[in-house]
Amino acid sequence: MEAAVMRSDPDQGPAQALFMKSVLLVDDDPLMLELLRGSMERAGWDVCTAQTVADAKRILKQSDDITVVVSDIKMPGESGFELVWWLNETRRDDRHAEVILITGDADDDALIAALRSRVFDFMRKPFEPRSLLSAADRAYRTAYARRDRFHRLSAMDYALDQVRQERMQFQAQLREARAQFEDTQARLTYVGQTMARIVSHELRTPLIPIIGLAQVLESSDDLSPDEIREFAGEIRRAGESLANIVDNALNFVDIERQVRAQPHDEIAVAPLLNELVRELAPQTNEKRVAITMTCEAAALIYGPRHLLRGAILSLIDNAVKASPVGGTVSLSVRAGVEVTIDIRDRGPGLSDHVRANFGAPFMHGDNSDTRTWPGIGLGIASALRILAVCGGRLEVVASGADLGTLMRISLPAHERANA
Repeated sequence: MEAAVMRSDPDQGPAQALFMKSVLLVDDDPLMLELLRGSMERAGWDVCTAQTVADAKRILKQSDDITVVVSDIKMPGESGFELVWWLNETRRDDRHAEVILITGDADDDALIAALRSRVFDFMRKPFEPRSLLSAADRAYRTAYARRDRFHRLSAMDYALDQVRQERMQFQAQLREARAQFEDTQARLTYVGQTMARIVSHELRTPLIPIIGLAQVLESSDDLSPDEIREFAGEIRRAGESLANIVDNALNFVDIERQVRAQPHDEIAVAPLLNELVRELAPQTNEKRVAITMTCEAAALIYGPRHLLRGAILSLIDNAVKASPVGGTVSLSVRAGVEVTIDIRDRGPGLSDHVRANFGAPFMHGDNSDTRTWPGIGLGIASALRILAVCGGRLEVVASGADLGTLMRISLPAHERANA
């Protein structure tokens, strides 16, 4: 007897099977059943028997391994033809069984009915056992081939379905990538247009006194020494402003290298913020803006001091610029797994286009040529990149006309080394 061996791999699709040589003998004559059973078993077949079509159906429902059915035609109750019709309706190709009909009372009508029922073979009693065994072997090979073809086609369908699913995934990824590309392209277009407008404005501003005063010095012979010194001072300050704009743009492009190259130090946050508040005193005094601060003394961070100092200074300076005259900027520092520095102003809040493009370079709260804020819009973008390279982040916690803006800096907390 050949046992069925199932081969199944969840990554390779439906199971493939080698089907056993299993036969169902159906005849209402017990003696005929025993004779056929003996012949089939000696030939290596696994044999089941039934004396009625009803019993045969029950056995076939319980066993998918039966590949050949040998059935008498005329039996009490249902006939062999009815068993064939039932098999044709209920057994899919993966459970296909070939039928050999046998009868002792054959006529042309029975033969035609057998052909129409698509039986495998039709044998008249009496017959030689070897003739039945030969027909059963051929029927087994046909049933096996049909089942095997079904599994192969199922495997192909499974593979094609996998390909279709992968294609759908790739198409979805392509659509997502295309959408990201179009969004990036739109942002780059916006940034490019904005950059050109802002940079041209900021570069022209210091060039006006440089060119104008240089022309005065060149064409006037009656300037006093004091006037010459005054004009020279104006030219120097305008030149320094121009150099500062160029330096800021170059530094923005080079942030990652600078973070790696500059020395990293332990930084106590409270003294650093006090230092920055003192540095911003001219701006706060001019606008009568008060800076309040609450800070946990244990708050320590670690990184390139110069770059982190510049990033935090830029954000506090923005808060001062955004504050109304006589307003307040609040600094709040908490220490835990992370050190968070909250910077809150009471200004009008960020505009929609700034929120939508937060962190984009050359982004100004007011991108018009009449804006009052100086600079080329690299403050937040530079701070965002510096903090990210240092393992931190910058986020807008709240912003609105009635709220002002709350920016939050988050950096990994640093533990002080033991002395």
